[in-house]
Amino acid sequence: MKSFRFKESWLMAVEAIADPTIQSELMLAIARYGINGTFTPSENDVVNAVMAIVMAETESSRPSATDSKAVEQVSLEQELFDKAEGQIDAMGMHASPAAAREGIGVCFIRFRNECMAHRRFHSSRHELIEDFRRRISKDIYGIPVMEARFFRRRPASHTS
Repeated sequence: MKSFRFKESWLMAVEAIADPTIQSELMLAIARYGINGTFTPSENDVVNAVMAIVMAETESSRPSATDSKAVEQVSLEQELFDKAEGQIDAMGMHASPAAAREGIGVCFIRFRNECMAHRRFHSSRHELIEDFRRRISKDIYGIPVMEARFFRRRPASHTS
C-alpha cells in the first residue's frame, strides 16, 4: 500500500484524546498502517481500540477479489455485445412490431443495459444472440407484463 485516504472520523478520534503523547502515537500508527499495511499493537489500550476501527474501515474499503471478478465478467460481456452488435440488424425480421418501431439497435442497447444491471452474463455470442431474440420476440417485447417477467421487475403502470 503506497497511499491511503485519511478519514475525518479518525482525526476526530485523535483530537478527542487529551494526552499529546497518545495522540502522536496514534497518528503514527494510522500513517504506518495506511502506508505499509502493518500495525504493531501498542501498550496503550486507546491506541489499540482506535486502530481496530481504522483497520476494519480500511479493509472494508479495499476492493475484494469478487469485485475484480465481476469487473472481468462485465468486460467480457461488453466484448460479446460489441461482437454481436453487427448481427443485430439482421434480426429485424424476428422482431415484434413494437421492437421494429423503436429500432433494433435501440432495443439491443436497452437489452445490454438490462443485462449489465442484473448481472446476467452470457458464456458465448450464440447464447447472447438467443437471449436477445427471446427479448425481442412478439411474445415479450412491447408487452409490459411480459417484459417485467423477463427482466424480473415490476411492470410499468399505465396512468390515464
